[in-house]
Parts: sequence; C-alpha cells; structure tokens
Amino acid sequence: MSVPPVIILEQRRNTLYVHCPTVIALDGMKRFLTFIRPVKVKSGGRYVTEHRCEPCFRANDNPFILECSAGFLSMIVGAFNDRYDFKIMRTMSRRVRENTEPDWSKLDSSVVFRPRQREALERMIATDRGKIIVPTAFGKSFLICQYATIMPKARILISTYANSVLLQIYEDLVRVLPGQVGIRCSAKKHKPDARIVCVSQGTLQAYCGAEQNIDTYIHDEYHEAGTPARIELLRSIRDAKMFAFSANDTRPDGAEFLLNGIFGPTLLKMDYDEAVELDLVTPICVVWVPVQSDRDPAAYYTDSTARERHGIWRYRQRNLAIVKAARLFAPEDQVLIPVKTLDHALHLKQLLPEFTVAYAPQDVNSATMRRFMAMGLTKGLPPMTADRLSMLRHRFSTGTLTKVIATTVWSRGMNFPGLSVVIRADGTNSCIADTQWPGRAARKHEGKAVSLLFDFTDEYNPGFRFKASERKKRYAKHKWTQMTWNDLQTILAR
Repeated sequence: MSVPPVIILEQRRNTLYVHCPTVIALDGMKRFLTFIRPVKVKSGGRYVTEHRCEPCFRANDNPFILECSAGFLSMIVGAFNDRYDFKIMRTMSRRVRENTEPDWSKLDSSVVFRPRQREALERMIATDRGKIIVPTAFGKSFLICQYATIMPKARILISTYANSVLLQIYEDLVRVLPGQVGIRCSAKKHKPDARIVCVSQGTLQAYCGAEQNIDTYIHDEYHEAGTPARIELLRSIRDAKMFAFSANDTRPDGAEFLLNGIFGPTLLKMDYDEAVELDLVTPICVVWVPVQSDRDPAAYYTDSTARERHGIWRYRQRNLAIVKAARLFAPEDQVLIPVKTLDHALHLKQLLPEFTVAYAPQDVNSATMRRFMAMGLTKGLPPMTADRLSMLRHRFSTGTLTKVIATTVWSRGMNFPGLSVVIRADGTNSCIADTQWPGRAARKHEGKAVSLLFDFTDEYNPGFRFKASERKKRYAKHKWTQMTWNDLQTILAR
C-alpha cells in the first residue's frame, strides 16, 4: 500500500507557506487557491457576466512553495485530507502571544452574558483567528467590549464598513473602557493612537504596517470586505490575531472564499431559529403585499438603474402599496421603511409627510440632490449633517421618533429596541440586505412578542418578481413565518 505524500503547512504569523512535494500537488494547490470572481461588464449595451481569475497565492523563490493567507490552512486540510498527509507548524509573534494573555479578573462581576456569548468569547481567546456568525441583535458589540476588557495589554484595532456602525462600537467601548479608546474615520477623529482604535476601511491602511504593533484585529460585518482592494488590505496585516463578526457567511459573488482565507474557520455559528429558541431575538413574520399592474413601467428601459428608477423608486402604484402598509399602524408604533436610494426616499416622503428621512450627509452636496431640489422634492427637508443623523438615530433608538424612511445608511449595526415593523421598499436581491434589514426589528424589548416585515411581490415585472421570489427563499431559510396580505387582513378583521 503506497504512503500518501506529505504536504508541510508552515504558518508564520499571518502567512501560510505550503510546501508541495510534487508537481501534481503544486498544480492542485494553485487551482484550489485561485478564486473565480463573477464580474458584470457592459457589452453591446447590456450587462454580461465575466469570470476573472484571482490567485490567492504568491510565488516563492522555491517553485514548490506557495505563500497565502494563514486562514487557508484549515480549508486546505479539509479539501485535500483524502489525498495527502499534512505536517503543520505554527509560529506566532512573541509580542502578540504575550499581549493577548487573558486577565479574567478584569471582567466586571456585574456583567451578564446572554446564551452562548461567553462560549464565543472563550473560543476567541483560545485561538489566533476565526469567525463568529450570529444573527443581528446577538450582541457582537458586547463581545468586542468584553474581549478588549480581558486583554488589558493588547493593542486592538476594530474596523467595519459603515461609519455609523463604527461610531456605535466606539461609543459602547468608551462606556466600558473610558480613556482607552480612540477613533479615526471621516465622521470623527479622537485619540487615534489609543490602545484600542476604531478605524474606517478608508483609514485602515495607516494601521497595517508592522510598526503599528497591532495584537488583535477585529472586523465587524466582515462580509462587506470581499473586494480585491479590501482583501489585499487585510492581507497586509502581518502579525495580529484576526477575528470577524457577521450575520452572513456568504456573498452573492462567492468572495467568502477569500474572506475565509483571511479569518480562518468558524468558531461559532447560530441560525435565527436557534436565536429565537434561546430568547435572544424576536420571531419575525413576513407579510407579502401584492403589487399588480396592467402595465410594466420599466419595460422600455435597458439600463438597470433606469429600470429601478421607473419601476421601483418612482412607480406610484408600488409606492401607494407601501403607504397602505405604513398606514396600518398608530402614530406611537415605530415603523422603519428601508429604501435603496435617496431618490426613492424623497418620492415616498411626498406620500408620507409624517415620516422623517434619514440619509448620508454626503448626499447633500451631490449633483443628484440639486436635481431633487429643482424637482421640489426637498421642500421643507432640513439639511442633513453628521450631527443631525446622529440625533435621528438617538431619537429612533429611544422611541421619541417613530416613523422613518432610511437609505442604506441605517442598514447595519443600528440598535432600535422598540422597532417591530420594517416595510422593505428597497426591492433588492441581496443575501446581506435580506438579513440586515429585518434584523433592525429583531431586538428583544418589553411588550414585543413578534416583529413584522412587509415585502412586495412586484408582479408587474419579471425581473422584480424574480428578486421577490429570491427574498422569499432566503426568508424561508431563516424559518420566518410568511403570510399573504389577505391573511393579515383576515387576522385584523378578527
């Protein structure tokens, strides 16, 4: 019986050296470590999908050695364990090892862990990389705060895609560890050389050099970081322990393969159904509102943006269906209407004057905003600033503001405990949005037994109808109850 060849996997800090014993093994590793990214390009006036190869490895002086990110170690073993034996060697920075020794005495005795939170924290402490995949409202910010607390010597870098989420994490950390936390992003800069720093994706580059001595890097909503530029930036973090949080472990383009190579195996995964059983989140009930029409307002447009503009954002019949759902609720009931664009938000605002619009401050200075002003859509609309957006978030979080139309500026990381109604007006087909927007209403709160999610069938257009069917499938995977508009009317009549 022949002995399988041995592949040596040598991890030095955050780089993995794959020693291939044969040309066959080398070719197999190269194929495995090459990501095929689907990219939409315009051709002949239409968008088509091209497949582009992105090697996840680098050549070495020795042609039989490949360099890649250390997170690929477990993936390689899992993919090739039936063909090869493996010898694994690991070397971590001595500084990182010493600075990430936990001091559990630092943990406040009054801290109460919710189900599985302490388990997630202990798994992070026991390893040098990994992902925590849990529903929104699980308490990811809480976990980050506790990790930073019991690692008093560690220099910790925390990053995420949206500044609004970053500011929320920063505020939570400041409450727990006053004087030890800084932030650096376009919205705020304070103590950027602190032991714990929250940085935007745009300023992450400044902290990736070896001289920064980062001991732990934590990426919240890591599924957003799958583009080639962001992957390359994450690869440049050479020494630190690497952890990631998200409610999603997949992306439409399949780039989770690259992210798994950066952050390594999943340390803890919880689906929405389990979170409901553990009383961590509220159950969600999806109500499907039919939108039917004898004409397709998007039929004559080939450009995808133009189709959405005329078939979703400005289509009065669809917007009236949204208004009908919104008007089911009393003034004191909190209702959030997510939209994809400011264009859609302003058109809905004309029909729902009692709603407040939340959008990114940078939109104020755009040429698009000037067009909206010329159309009369911004009449009476206060100028949006970072302070105003923060004020709106605070008022909605505390329940003093009850009716909001929000662009994607509020799609992630927002804590709205009293919110129990989300009316999805955006019409997008996105596994991320299908988790994040409903998650805004998922937090447990006194008197909230269930959260309602309204969505729309868009039966007048084949493309929009397909997107709705995809959303329906994803809701089913979460095991959310789904009912028709007629079902709801019957319940209300009773």
